[in-house]
Amino acid sequence: MSHRIRFFFDAHCVNSWIGFKTLQTFQSSGFFIDCIPVLNKRLLYKRRQKEANAKFTYIDPDDIVHGVYKKVASNPLKIPIPEDYERIQGEAIQQRSSAAAMFLTSLKMSYPDRFMEGVESIGEHVWVKRSHVFRGFQIFRLAEQMGFEHRQCDSLVTSLCDYRVNDVLNKSIGEAFQHGAKSAPFYLIKNGDDEEKANDIEEAMRIIDKLIP
Repeated sequence: MSHRIRFFFDAHCVNSWIGFKTLQTFQSSGFFIDCIPVLNKRLLYKRRQKEANAKFTYIDPDDIVHGVYKKVASNPLKIPIPEDYERIQGEAIQQRSSAAAMFLTSLKMSYPDRFMEGVESIGEHVWVKRSHVFRGFQIFRLAEQMGFEHRQCDSLVTSLCDYRVNDVLNKSIGEAFQHGAKSAPFYLIKNGDDEEKANDIEEAMRIIDKLIP
């Protein structure tokens, strides 16, 4: 039986990168990995907004900086990560950029067969090469390195401001929130009609291990 794992991830979250690289090791065991880009800041805002509504208080989305990204929760397969990963996450918070998530969402919409390659490329840039992907020219360069033609690179950069791409991204964030996600990474592991949730990779691996014959 083929099992499906829906993996909600934030490209600038170190735990998402660890989760992505770890999940890849299960693909040969009959697991289909559906990677879904989200933004932790928007996910956190939705949670804070729900709490604020219950208390009839107001929150400023620009004030949400604490708790967007966390320290390494677990890394059972010892996926290599830079020692200064907290600095990298801090820069992502300061830049307040949605470029990586918008690029990956656009890629999934327009070039689904290249999407997983895009997730890998973004991850390599951020967590291996420690390069920025906050601006359009950086996205253009990354798409170019993936082998896209210049007109396709231009189209992908233009999509960073496309409301339709943003709507799809927000829908993914809303779906994660409705399933109970507090932040990315978040895992939905489906086995037939049954579905289990996990908030970190160790918890996800315990569920996955039970499904492997």
